[in-house]
Amino acid sequence: LVAAEARARRADAALAQLAEAHDAALADLVPAATLAESQAALGDAEARLAEAKAARAEAEAQRIAAATTLGAAEAAVLATERDASLADDALAEASRRRQRLADALATLNAERAAAEADCPSAEALADAVALAESSLLAAEQARANQDRAEVARAGAQAAHAEARRLLAEGEARRAALSAEATASGARARRAAEQHARLSAERAEAEATRIPHERLEAIRDIRIAAEDVEGAARGRLEAAEAARLDAGQALASARKAMAEAEAEAGMLTAEIEGLSRLIGASGGTDAPIVDALTMPPGLEAAVAVALGETLDSAASSAAVRFWRDLPSLVAERLPGDAVPLSALVEAPPALRRALASIGLLPEGADGDALHAALSPGQSLVTRDGALWRWDGHVVRAGTPSAAAVRLAQRNRLRAAIASLAEAMARVDGLGADVAMRGAAETGALAAET
Repeated sequence: LVAAEARARRADAALAQLAEAHDAALADLVPAATLAESQAALGDAEARLAEAKAARAEAEAQRIAAATTLGAAEAAVLATERDASLADDALAEASRRRQRLADALATLNAERAAAEADCPSAEALADAVALAESSLLAAEQARANQDRAEVARAGAQAAHAEARRLLAEGEARRAALSAEATASGARARRAAEQHARLSAERAEAEATRIPHERLEAIRDIRIAAEDVEGAARGRLEAAEAARLDAGQALASARKAMAEAEAEAGMLTAEIEGLSRLIGASGGTDAPIVDALTMPPGLEAAVAVALGETLDSAASSAAVRFWRDLPSLVAERLPGDAVPLSALVEAPPALRRALASIGLLPEGADGDALHAALSPGQSLVTRDGALWRWDGHVVRAGTPSAAAVRLAQRNRLRAAIASLAEAMARVDGLGADVAMRGAAETGALAAET
């Protein structure tokens, strides 16, 4: 019964799982797959129902066996009761016999007493005593048999009670298994009904489903559309990236052009200002200083060496001018001085003067070399110091209008050269801006 009950419980659990699986499948109905699952579940339910029925049959067989055992126990009880009754009868008979024997013994004793009076024989007395003792032994044996019968009857009654208890439990379990089998049958019927309903739904779905060929065609069209969409998206992203790149390049080009134009504007303003300053300080004839070209940093040295003579003209028509004379054999300048004629580009009229002026290297001691100068020679430094052959000395840093004028002219020449470069950059950047603007317009058109 216990094994049958366990199998019935397993069948019930399996049917419950089947119902849950079927409900879940019905919620997410996909006709073909769900029908196959319901068919499998129905087969499983039928198998489990058969197993539950087999378990119930086995439980019924066990109940019948228990009933048979109970019948045997009841028969044993009846037999024991009969034995007990017989033992009671035997005991009663033994008691009666004992009483009779006691009575007989009393009679015998009385007779013995009487006989003693009459002097009976010893053999008769011995026989009477033996008979009495035999009767007593039989009575004791009957009492022992009665006790054993009582014990057997008590055991039979206990076995009868246990058999009745087992029979009651078997009946209860049989009823439970019968109820479970009935429930399993109901669930199986519900599963069969659901299977039939799903079959009908599948048939209806089969009747209304789209043909396989049409589905394949639709799938091919969708894949082609996705490919076209992907390609278009790629082109759009590329066009957008190109537009962004073109926009950034155009912005960079415009910024560079604006910077070049600003630089050109500043250079133009500087050139105009320097031109006004330099033009305002000159006379009717252009001074020779306007014809000098020198590296930056030599302005103070040239100015301290030539002084106001830089304002003299290069033309002999002027009141003050420089005359072009033949070069002299120049004497060697003291120390490591370099003649300014090797450093400054100037009109021929200044060749004699520049050849006799030496530029000292950094750190040279002009005072120590002063006495070694020949007539007409001078030594100068980049910071404006002067040692002339006749003893005249100018210390470094002495303000000089000529040095300022030379610096302004050098700056004017540098500004003019820088302006030409800036204007060339502006022109090039203008063309670049136009090209990049066209590229951005094309990228925008491609994007739309």
